[in-house]
Amino acid sequence: MVELQSSVTKSGTVRSRLPREHLTEAELERLMTVARQDGRYGHRDATAIMVAFRHGLRSSELVDLQWDQIDFVQKMIRINRVKNGTGSMHYLGNSELRALRRLQRESAAGPHVFVSERGGPITTAWFRKMMARLGERAKMPFLIHPHMLRHSCGFKYANEGRHQIGFAAGQGNRGYDTKEAQRTHARRNLAERMPELVAELVRLKVDVLVVSNSPAALAAKNATRTIPIVMVAGDPVGSALWPA
Repeated sequence: MVELQSSVTKSGTVRSRLPREHLTEAELERLMTVARQDGRYGHRDATAIMVAFRHGLRSSELVDLQWDQIDFVQKMIRINRVKNGTGSMHYLGNSELRALRRLQRESAAGPHVFVSERGGPITTAWFRKMMARLGERAKMPFLIHPHMLRHSCGFKYANEGRHQIGFAAGQGNRGYDTKEAQRTHARRNLAERMPELVAELVRLKVDVLVVSNSPAALAAKNATRTIPIVMVAGDPVGSALWPA
């Protein structure tokens, strides 16, 4: 049974949405296992899921993938992005290399990596139907669509704590504001390290702690009860750091 959650648009209409837009690695492996049970084209379908997930491909990028983009010697794949995205070179894992070599041996000669039963390139419509069919066969609790693979790639990056700038570049997001991302990343790092930095000042037995924002003031308040704390900006009473 597919479980959908409802949301209300600005116009007041109600539409259904999925509980989440990504798949876990266990769910992806489950889909690929079900795909492989189809003796004739199962390996092709499972490999398509693996490649789309590993490299955050859109459906159109996957169906346009050609053999000359793959370098089996250097273990690299050249990703051509759509929507004015920036192309990039990605490393291929050993499991991908084995799967792609087998697919090349078993497929009819032609430029495209993924081909249909008639020998032509697969289409985005085919990929969408294939994913939905596999989701039903795998008894997934919600509808499955191809763009979930791209989202799953991002979810994996975030779970592994990889840098958001590197991830955005890898997915070809030309409009990504790198400088703003660097500033955001630096602010988050400073906020996370604030308790450690304040604790070091307390260990040095400074005479006074001067802070300029609420996170620093909170870290200072939690670190000491004996060293005076001076907040030069913000409202310590209004932010409930100190009682009125």
